[in-house]
Amino acid sequence: MGYLIENGVLTKYYEEDGITEVQVPEGVTSIGEYAFLDCSRLQRIILPCSVTGIGKGAFCGCTCLRQLLIPDHVTAFEKWLFTGCGSLTELTYCGYTIDMTLCMRGDLNTSLFFEMMRTKNYGLIMDVLTKYYYAAQVYLKYREPEAEGYIRKRHQLMFMDFIDIGDYETVRNLLETDRFVSEKDLSVLIDYAIGFADRGGDRQIQISLMDYKYKKYPGSARLDELPF
Repeated sequence: MGYLIENGVLTKYYEEDGITEVQVPEGVTSIGEYAFLDCSRLQRIILPCSVTGIGKGAFCGCTCLRQLLIPDHVTAFEKWLFTGCGSLTELTYCGYTIDMTLCMRGDLNTSLFFEMMRTKNYGLIMDVLTKYYYAAQVYLKYREPEAEGYIRKRHQLMFMDFIDIGDYETVRNLLETDRFVSEKDLSVLIDYAIGFADRGGDRQIQISLMDYKYKKYPGSARLDELPF
């Protein structure tokens, strides 16, 4: 493999034809700034347990990168790690494997994001949609108590934001846990989804919410809420 390693720091990886997955050698303690810059062939990168820090822009421009496995010992993260990593969908860190699809929207503050993953602290001041999406995933996949508590306190706002961006799957999956939404909540969300659809949005979420309410609370739906 085309690694340049100096005093434990991987300062540069040189791409090779036909290589789409790399496992950084054990003993490397840090990934240097822009170490994998524009490595557009790589789809999967695995870091060894010896790594404790990742430098600025380390994976910048890895346009085909889909999976990244980061050891729990890494506590130092710099900015711009995933700039240009539009294909990244799976990040594993601190026991959690997260779909990064929506977390990559906008300018993700990677240092805060990893701090949230490591400490389970949802009080950090960062992009709210990223926190919503991350908390939903962690609860749905791992039933983390901290994530459940966070969702309980702000589930209506979360659902409304998911409706706004068209993330119907997360709304549906959270509804099916039967843990967060009351009959009154459903009515509020249905009205919101109707307004969203009337403004030109997809009616899929409106129909899904109506159908869910009709099945869970038969006879309670208003005439204009019936799913048919």
